[in-house]
Amino acid sequence: MMQNRRDVRTKKQIITTLWCSASSVAYLKKLNQHIILFADKFAKDMLSYLPYEKIYPLNIPNNTPTYLWAQGKFFALKDMQLGDIHIDSDVFIKTQKLTDIIKYGVEHSDLIIQSIEDEDHTRNDFYQNCFDFAKICDINFLYGADNKHKPAYNCGLVGFNSDELKYKYLSNYMNILEQLTDNKQAEKLANKTKCWPDLLFEQKNLFDIAKDYKIFNLLGTGKEAYKNALRYGYQHILGDGKWNQLYDIKLQLKNLNEDIYYQTQETIDYILDTLNTKEQ
Repeated sequence: MMQNRRDVRTKKQIITTLWCSASSVAYLKKLNQHIILFADKFAKDMLSYLPYEKIYPLNIPNNTPTYLWAQGKFFALKDMQLGDIHIDSDVFIKTQKLTDIIKYGVEHSDLIIQSIEDEDHTRNDFYQNCFDFAKICDINFLYGADNKHKPAYNCGLVGFNSDELKYKYLSNYMNILEQLTDNKQAEKLANKTKCWPDLLFEQKNLFDIAKDYKIFNLLGTGKEAYKNALRYGYQHILGDGKWNQLYDIKLQLKNLNEDIYYQTQETIDYILDTLNTKEQ
């Protein structure tokens, strides 16, 4: 965030992260769900006003490449227990029916994931850039990555109930992270080609690694996933959608929990004032 990752300005990321995180928490608290936060110091300073039951330190080495956006999720998963569910801060779980479905999915599978991005999605330039990036950088995969355009898992929500599968997934990613750390040529390549390698390392690889395990797909595949998201009360706001839908996100939070709404606005004002002072 502080390095303007993915060409998105720091202040813009702070604003969208706070409003989305606040809404995500407000929905879960309304449903009386147990929710914790894994955070580095910067994130803890930003988000500790929200009513998480616990905040655990997220210890990511300082020299790991910031273009690998999913690494925080992997370091969090490493410390999570089997049966726990990880959700991104831009995921909103809105209904009791949905929490019941998620609970059932966890209890009856080795892996629960949000949805499947089908071959229509994984054949686009974003995924091809990832394949090219891995080939040029000569990435050694412990598991997965057969370089075929087949479906990938969207991991806005993900949870493991198999030690073996979780180990394969995490060890594969950490091995890739080690290979790319301090590789300046890989960083230049990723930035130059607008490549987002975690589409491969996080999403497509998981589809490959988990093929022999029992999977619970929460929303379905392709267009079906969008329909089920509306039916169940699940929302995952991707990319610039967070900025473009900011008015609606703020409005739904105000209707959900006015206290969190006003606390969020005060926190954003304070952080932006602090950043503006430093810039001056």
